Amino acid sequence: MSRISLAGISNTPPKQIKLRDKNPITLDDIYYLDLHAEMPTNAAQETSEQINISKAHNQINNSKREALIEFIFRMKDNNQFLKHPRWSHWFAECNKIKELLQTIYKTETGETDDGTFHIRQRGGSKYSYDFAVRITNADKTKRAFIPLEYKHQSSLGVLPQFYQVGNVSKPFFDVPYHDYYYINGLPKVNKVIGVDIKLESSDKDIYAKIIGKSVWSKNDWEKMRREGLSTCAPINEQLRIIRENYDEKGENYKKQQKVVTQTIIDYFKEMEQNGGITLDLINQVEESIFIKQKPRDHNNVPKDKVYLLCEYTDGDLHWKTDQYAPGDFVLVKEPSGVVVENERLLFPTMSGQNISLRLRWQNISGLCNPSWQFDVKTDAKKSKNKTVKNTTVSKQTTNSTSIRLSNETTNSTYTRRSKGTTTSTRCPKGTRRNRNTGNCEPK
Repeated sequence: MSRISLAGISNTPPKQIKLRDKNPITLDDIYYLDLHAEMPTNAAQETSEQINISKAHNQINNSKREALIEFIFRMKDNNQFLKHPRWSHWFAECNKIKELLQTIYKTETGETDDGTFHIRQRGGSKYSYDFAVRITNADKTKRAFIPLEYKHQSSLGVLPQFYQVGNVSKPFFDVPYHDYYYINGLPKVNKVIGVDIKLESSDKDIYAKIIGKSVWSKNDWEKMRREGLSTCAPINEQLRIIRENYDEKGENYKKQQKVVTQTIIDYFKEMEQNGGITLDLINQVEESIFIKQKPRDHNNVPKDKVYLLCEYTDGDLHWKTDQYAPGDFVLVKEPSGVVVENERLLFPTMSGQNISLRLRWQNISGLCNPSWQFDVKTDAKKSKNKTVKNTTVSKQTTNSTSIRLSNETTNSTYTRRSKGTTTSTRCPKGTRRNRNTGNCEPK
């Protein structure tokens, strides 16, 4: 098994270093960690006033928190910021988490003493974790890589998703949803808005390329409103009209939302009726999860991500760690067990949970970036036709008192591209994947 440089998977990219140097951490930045949904109203208001932040700037807030976390985890105990009570609080929380991560290192390596601790910010579209933690022994002969993911929520059970991927880049079905929507959804949307736009089926690829972007800038929206984002006039007009309908926030947009939601429900029903719920679909979903939830270390071994969470207890915010159970991501290989529930699919797992695969539009309903949202749900009630309506699914409860150290693998194999990104491959006919090694072996 090939080895990978540990530094290569844990060094901060040059772009992030430049951004960090351009916007250094200041004393008041610590309040970004204190802006939390569980904070009492009066405390949250006082925190927001300190640096004029709000939940509306979620992306900016998250970026600042991640920069703060790296800074705090690399701080020395003589740093001048520690004279400030909030800095002192979060530094103490950091040391508590370091002890837990050192326990993982000792369990993996057999060492009895703490190792040298390194942490680097990663994140972005290239990495599926926010921080790379590497811990090495004194003579650098033993080391551990820990992918660390930060979530500013109190538990895994309240997360809206653990992974998200665009429908254009990962359609899963032979008939992609964005194609289905182009043919069946947009004419209905135009009818409720009150416009008549003739779209050609030959322009589907142009449409898919435009709406498949995962990040939309202010300039993108302005260009959509003015001259359009392509050389195809009908598609430019279509996107402009839908954007204007959203901006007006009137009854027509509410009608549009209902039409778009119904296209997702109808799409899943059609895929089920046409035999689209297959073993191949289950394997595709599992492999997608495995790639994101189990990044490989320097020995090319899949590692379960550790989640750093934030909860309000005993009158203050505190950090804690948790992990999903490895069996939560091992899907039951039985197509008849997959449940179609309105706008999502439920895939039973070996741990007794369900992987929820929800289809939703990320940027304005029916306009841009239809995406798959992955979440872990408890068991759902199934009806005879496998289409469940008005089902209440509770959030998963997880064990936050201890770190799960198991790194079991699932039925996936991997090849590594030249630029360091990871992709999956299916085993050849007549072979199957070994769950422990990830290799294809004869049946």
